[in-house]
This record gives sequence, structure tokens and C-alpha cells, in this order.
Amino acid sequence: KIEEITKYVLYLKDKGIKVLPPDINKSKTVFSVQDGGVRFGLSALKGTGQSAIDDVIAERGKNGPFKDFSDFVLRCAPFVNKRIIEGLILAGAFDGMGIARSRLFAVYDDVYSRATGINKQKSGAQMSLFGEFIEEEKLTVEYPDIPEYDVMEKLAKEKQVLGVYVSGHPFDKYKAAFRDKNFNCSMLEYVEDEDGNRTYPQVEQGMQVEMGGIISAYRRTTTKRTGAIMAFVTVEDVYGSVECVAFPAIFERVKAAIANDKIVIIKGKLDLDGGKEPSVILDDLQEFDAEAYEGRTGGAKKAAPASRKQPVLWLNATALSDADFDDFVSMLSNYEGQTVCAIVRDGKKYRLPTGVNYCRGLLAELSTFIYEKDIKYVE
Repeated sequence: KIEEITKYVLYLKDKGIKVLPPDINKSKTVFSVQDGGVRFGLSALKGTGQSAIDDVIAERGKNGPFKDFSDFVLRCAPFVNKRIIEGLILAGAFDGMGIARSRLFAVYDDVYSRATGINKQKSGAQMSLFGEFIEEEKLTVEYPDIPEYDVMEKLAKEKQVLGVYVSGHPFDKYKAAFRDKNFNCSMLEYVEDEDGNRTYPQVEQGMQVEMGGIISAYRRTTTKRTGAIMAFVTVEDVYGSVECVAFPAIFERVKAAIANDKIVIIKGKLDLDGGKEPSVILDDLQEFDAEAYEGRTGGAKKAAPASRKQPVLWLNATALSDADFDDFVSMLSNYEGQTVCAIVRDGKKYRLPTGVNYCRGLLAELSTFIYEKDIKYVE
């Protein structure tokens, strides 16, 4: 589901069509044409059920738009759970109500519990001594005075639940550095004839290309003939993404630079052959010095790191079945890195033999197994 949605959104962006974020008072169940673009449907969020979203939209249609966050929770608590509310917050579905996502996230658990209690009282038809219904409690919310997530964290959380960046892109602030490159993903726009054959007006088969982008995913595999290691690396810019193929000799040379969320410069030959999606056969992949670039352009400089303990990623996997736990550990092994990873399960603590790369890709995959409250990064 998420993979299909991601492809659809990237296709829209490649065509220059504006993709609008989900909105609790505007979105329909599925994608819809609104305000000169295509708006995310509420059922497109990871972890949402079709039935629950249908009920939300039916409630909105029957009793009018949701006035604020507490009004939504009070009216919809009977058919949404906390995980759905969490996803809606991180996806930006309540941004139109003017409350920062970080502040909503800090209170939603308590608001949901209170709303559930109020609804239970109403459905139980509790009576006062005078035979009247107990006056309904007003669900007021006091939001903590905390800052909004920084841009990178906000986008990372957004991608966890939507599969793509919608309200912005982490590569935005770097794209000016690559204006001299001869290629970006907008150039993969094509025209298709009645037989499904594609023509790419701006590029051609075998063209030497150079571009900048951010690594959004990668996977290693072995060749059938020799068993040597190669990799498929997805590089994304603000216009879309392209798969880059690193054959064994190239992979051995560039493997140190391959990691999720790294800004990189790639060089290679464009492969438009056959019915498959375009790809780049890599000749080179180098990490871009993002910190140096931000320093030259007046970006915030990072303070020299103080002496501190090594960061630890704590994961509570108690709710996972044995089969899911095996898949969970297997997934973590794909994100080898320097951060210590500790897992709590059945009252015991485990430490992975190798560290993990704490990045947006890992957070997105973790969210398919466990709740965000069960993920703690301690510096």
C-alpha cells in the first residue's frame, strides 16, 4: 500500500502536479482533486483502516467540520484508536487548526483517554438523582509551551506515516549546490504511445549524467554468477527519485558513502532500456559535504560536540509475536551503523551485536512494527 502510494505521489510530482498534505476537514477517503492539486486521502496514511476513515468522514459530513483537535477526538474516539490519531498528527492533518504538531503529539494520549471516558458516560446514559443526564464535561486542552519539531525531524515523522515527503523536502536547502549538474529527476518525464512505449524528450539511452540527491533507501544483494556484493541505491531529489545500480567493482569502491539520508553526488550512465523504470548505472558515488555547504551559505553551525556517552536507541518490542520479532531483528540488521541498539522484550534487555544507523529510513520501518512511544533515542 505505502509503496503504491509513494509511486503515485512521485509520479504526480514528476508531472508537475501539486500534492497537498492530508487535512482532517478537507481530505476524502482517497486522493482527490482540490485547490489546484491532488490532496492526500486519509486512508493513505500508514496504519489507518478504511472503515475507521469512512466513519470519520461520515461524522464530518453529518455534523460539520471539526472545530479543533479536541472536537475531533471527542466526536471520533468511538471509531479511531490512538495510533490513527498519532498518524494524523504526524502527517499534518491538523495543521489547518494552527497548533504545532509537537504540541498535539504531547497531549493526544491524554485527550483520547478523556474523550473515551466522556463517551462511555454518555453511552451508559448515567442519570443524576433528579432523573437528568449528567452534564457533559467540556473537553478543554492545555497545550504545553514547547517548540515545533525542526524541519528535518518534522519531515522524517511525516514520511513515516505517508511514505513520502509532502510539506517539504530535506533536499530543498541543498538543491542550489547542484545547479551545475546536467541531470535531475524532473528530466525523466516521458510521453507514452498507445502501445505503452515511452519516449523521454529530455534524455536518451546511455547518456552520461551527474546529479545530487539524498539516499532514501538501498539494498545489497549478491550476483548469481560470482556471489559478489552489489547494491541498488534509491537517490531522491525534490522532483522525484531514481534507482542507481552499483555493480560489484563500483560498490566496493563507494560502499562507505552508501547510507540512508546521506546527501550524495552520483555519476553514471542512464539506462532507459526495456519496459522497466529508468535507472542509473553508477560510475561513482560520493558523499556531499553538507556541513561545509551550510557554513558557506550562512546556515547554522553545529557546536563542537561535548564529551558524552554514546547514543542509544531503545526499542520496546514486548508486544511483538515471536514471528514478528524475528522479522523485526532482521530488519534492524539492514541498518548497520554506529548507534547502540537496545531492545526490551518480556522484561529482559538485549543489545544488538552491531549498532544501527539512526535515520529516517529506519524510523519509517520501525513504525511498521511498534508505536512511536516505544522508540526512544537517548543521547
